[in-house]
Amino acid sequence: MGRQELLTRDPAPNVRVILNEGALRRPVPNAKVWSEQLSHLVDAAELPNVVIQVLPFTAGVHDLMDSHLWLFWQPGSGQGAALPFVLRSRPGRGADPG
Repeated sequence: MGRQELLTRDPAPNVRVILNEGALRRPVPNAKVWSEQLSHLVDAAELPNVVIQVLPFTAGVHDLMDSHLWLFWQPGSGQGAALPFVLRSRPGRGADPG
């Protein structure tokens, strides 16, 4: 099963995504591929188990600007986990997972 099929399997996981506005506005070399990716986001957002939100530029500086945060929980159990993923830039090597 591919990653995209995970969203529609039975039972489907509940997925909530917060995208930085920059991720949607950053130009890419192939406009056709970009259009297909945006269409896929719209299609995914229409699924009952998927919520996609956009953090606008007007939100300003925030603590997760250079990282990701993954939250996992089991409905009804009260148990969960938070996994921060920080990107650090290394001179000449770009961003590496921290």
